[in-house]
Amino acid sequence: MQGRQNGYRQVLNQYRYITGLQNPNVKYVPSDVCPGPEEIAISDKITLVVIDSQWWLHKVDKPGVGSGCDANTEAELLSVLQEIVDRNEDKLLLFAAHHPFVTFGRHGGYYNLKQHIFPFTELNPKLYIPLPVLGSIYPIARGVFGNIQDTKHPVYKNFSRAVDSILSRHPYCIRVAGHEHNLQFIEQNDHYYIVSGAGSKESDITSDDDLLFSSIKTGFATIDMVNNGNVYVKFYSSENDTVDKPLYVKSLGPIDSSHIKKTSYKVPVLPDSVVVVPAKYYQARKFKKWLLGNNYRDEWTTPVKVKVLDLGKEKGSTLQ
Repeated sequence: MQGRQNGYRQVLNQYRYITGLQNPNVKYVPSDVCPGPEEIAISDKITLVVIDSQWWLHKVDKPGVGSGCDANTEAELLSVLQEIVDRNEDKLLLFAAHHPFVTFGRHGGYYNLKQHIFPFTELNPKLYIPLPVLGSIYPIARGVFGNIQDTKHPVYKNFSRAVDSILSRHPYCIRVAGHEHNLQFIEQNDHYYIVSGAGSKESDITSDDDLLFSSIKTGFATIDMVNNGNVYVKFYSSENDTVDKPLYVKSLGPIDSSHIKKTSYKVPVLPDSVVVVPAKYYQARKFKKWLLGNNYRDEWTTPVKVKVLDLGKEKGSTLQ
């Protein structure tokens, strides 16, 4: 779906309802229906970053310039995200968004044989009407081109590449998403991706070498960090009577920040003023002046002394 025309209004209603409950254990993020990224300190070793990924894909009414959000454009969102990644480089960074960067489910363009032969079961599980050739048109077309909610769509690709490239600079980042109605744990290019969207529905998954674990059972995933710094990813099924027996456990090892060099920045010493020439390229010798004329050359090439605006000293911002 491209996103409904009144989708932003519905999200606003949801935000007002949740915040109106005034439940200290329930928080709406990102706050104020902004796109994020919102930084949440889970502990002194874990930071959670949340963005509204639908905001990037949504092409109708949504928060933009003048909304009061920290990020009003895609470029601003990436800039704020980069700052968060830099200042949390020695922590475990959990990045959460609805849309996954990698998936081996339907939104990744993968369909099973039943969906090709009995396409109407997508509308109603009981509609087993065979269409062995015509039924493949939609899965193949969507698998190649995708719609905007699929990883193969150009807008979705741009979102994934832009955000994931920034996260890839962090040594300990786990990407967490939903979107698919299944459970997936993926390792790709030494990065970990969790898809946990099987809260109430089930959808198929294809097999792939990058899939460390997958399940179409309803369930959920957890990320645990113990006292010695070891990180564990666990998957559970809600179909079991108890949650003390996970379906899958993976140790990612400890977070070792001793080898990470803190990024330092040298602040330049700026003068109070500088002398500049407005348009130095207007300078000309006699022949050029004779051929093309003066054309206010003296005015544009006269050196001017101007003050330097140092934002670090002036403390200028939109919050003044």
